[in-house]
Amino acid sequence: MPDHVSDVPQNITLAAVRKDVATEQCVPGFQNVSKEVSFWFDYLDPGSGTLLVRLEGSAIPTSSP
Repeated sequence: MPDHVSDVPQNITLAAVRKDVATEQCVPGFQNVSKEVSFWFDYLDPGSGTLLVRLEGSAIPTSSP
């Protein structure tokens, strides 16, 4: 996700792709499976950060899982 102004909703697309060895084209990284995805965040200036970042109503952790 590119840098953006805080407190402004962002619509992003998350895709798991890889380069096929033979064709060198992008192909799905996973098919017909579920994978857990974890998000976290940090502030560019942590001294001024006061609000939690939320994803669909749930707070996102401030450290890597």
